[in-house]
Amino acid sequence: MSQTFFDLREFIIIVLKKLKMTIGITLTLTVVMALYRFIPLMIQYINYDNITAEQMMNADVDFPYYYQARRTLYIEPVYEAIGQTYIDKSKQILETYGAVQFNDEVIGPIVDEYYIDMAAYYNENQDAQLEYHYITSAQKKNFLTENFYEAFTISLPSDHIINLSVKTPNEELSNTLLEAWERNLNKYVEGVLGKYDYKITVGQVGKTVPQSFTGGAEISPSSTQSIKHRNSMSFIAARTIKGGIWGIGVGILISIVISFFTYALSTKIEYESDLSPFSFPVIASIRREKKKGLGFINRMVDKLEGNAADCYSLETAANITAEYVNASQGPNSIVLLTGDICNIELESLCDLLNKLSAGEKMSFICGTDILTNAGTFKKTKDADKVIVVSQIGVSYKESIKKSVDLIRSIDKQILGFVLIK
Repeated sequence: MSQTFFDLREFIIIVLKKLKMTIGITLTLTVVMALYRFIPLMIQYINYDNITAEQMMNADVDFPYYYQARRTLYIEPVYEAIGQTYIDKSKQILETYGAVQFNDEVIGPIVDEYYIDMAAYYNENQDAQLEYHYITSAQKKNFLTENFYEAFTISLPSDHIINLSVKTPNEELSNTLLEAWERNLNKYVEGVLGKYDYKITVGQVGKTVPQSFTGGAEISPSSTQSIKHRNSMSFIAARTIKGGIWGIGVGILISIVISFFTYALSTKIEYESDLSPFSFPVIASIRREKKKGLGFINRMVDKLEGNAADCYSLETAANITAEYVNASQGPNSIVLLTGDICNIELESLCDLLNKLSAGEKMSFICGTDILTNAGTFKKTKDADKVIVVSQIGVSYKESIKKSVDLIRSIDKQILGFVLIK
């Protein structure tokens, strides 16, 4: 008789039987994965205020920093006589700086020379922001000319001071662009208003991180990147929940894989249908006691396995077996009970059958596994018929097959199976 490799009903039965294992694995992995996410983030959150200056200087190079180069120009007073009055032209000079900051003669050469470099650094920074969850893939932008202009900033805090700054994802590029911009501005303004004196103060390059649009940047707790950003509690909670969800998924997946391998590779009798290839009926199924635990799961398993007809006492099973043998055999028959189960159970079943069949002139004898007991093999020769007794989760499929083949080889008829669950 051909046997289908995969039977969905039997696989579901295996999964249900291992539900306690599934719950245990899933709960364990849920807690482990949640703690795996929570503990490092919480340690980082608690230790945020204990950052040293050295740590501040040793951040990872792949983090999406922006570098702002700064310069301050002090314009010396420039007095011009208008009639009897001297007027300071420095304010006009400052206003001219602000007016021509993006003039084509000022910014054009810089765009032509550095646009490609700026675009490359910008795209690398966008990728880093994606990696650290500062932005999502939908928020990633292409580099445009307006993004180039946005890097340049000018402010006029007083009548004699001009602040220039350039912010890019690369420190060297920021300094280079600022130097070129300041040089072009000075040259252009001098060409318009004439010579004037000024002093330049070069500021320290500032390092900043982009604004997060995802509720908090994902920063490795083991990295010094953590010194640049403190994650919010809502972000920590979200990451912890996400870890727990991963734990649930992995736990269920592992349980299904274990159930599948149990189903596919088990060498033992796991359900009644495992006996169907032998083409012998199951005379009686004995369920020693109702399983404890999840009642609704047990009911589902019983329904799928067809356990409604199971006997919950050895006496009931013996009575059914005796009636079956009596109906199919004539008087003065000797029936052998054999199987790879406990000899005490075989003897108990045999004694009950002999009591029930006392008036039918039938007798039952028993013997342990015919493959390992020479005495049982001798009893088989003396018997007229044979009943094989097997037990779920104990009896091996190959052992039953060899026993059946051996019994057939000496021309003894097998009446069927008695199955203990």
